[in-house]
Amino acid sequence: MKRIFRSSGFFLPCLAALSLASCKPTEYENFGDIRGKVVQSGGDTGIPEATVSLSPGGRTCFTDSTGSFGFEALEIQQYTLSVQKEGYASNRKSITPIPGQAVEAIVALSPRN
Repeated sequence: MKRIFRSSGFFLPCLAALSLASCKPTEYENFGDIRGKVVQSGGDTGIPEATVSLSPGGRTCFTDSTGSFGFEALEIQQYTLSVQKEGYASNRKSITPIPGQAVEAIVALSPRN
């Protein structure tokens, strides 16, 4: 009986330590960013003040003076970027963020005739 008690005295603290170690939350990056640029079709000239909408999520932003835009802290799933600008045909692009990283999207718009 004495021998079992001594074994338990060693075994229980080890078991408790292992239990606590396994209770640590695993930290995975569950979000990613989408950054990009809206350009004129056939070139790399940025289009300022284009409207960029994200679906799902319903978020919208405008491109800056260089045509750049960004959406941060997005859940990892497939999104559709819808881009519009007066005088241009609208365009869409599907994209999926990568956990803990920024994914680059280039969306070209063609001038309307």
